[in-house]
Amino acid sequence: MPTGRVLEGRIICKSERPGTVGGHPLELPSHPVARAIANAPLDDEPETDEERQSAAAASVWLEHNKPIPFEAVLRDFGFTFEDVKNFNEPPPPTPPPPARQ
Repeated sequence: MPTGRVLEGRIICKSERPGTVGGHPLELPSHPVARAIANAPLDDEPETDEERQSAAAASVWLEHNKPIPFEAVLRDFGFTFEDVKNFNEPPPPTPPPPARQ
């Protein structure tokens, strides 16, 4: 179920002309992953029992523990926030040369 802010945003977007928000042109992100996420269809699949149980378990865990900062998770994997900010997609692999005849 959408929260207040998400629901409010959906109502505003549905009441606007396509391609605008608040009367201003909507700018789409230029990064391919961000563009793919922006263009992805709304996830309208019903939540499964397993997903509900996982979310409930996470809520209970958060009642008794502090959230783990993103920087701490990155550090566990040997990265910094700067690494994430400066990440560039690797170039596509070079195709092999054509076979000689």
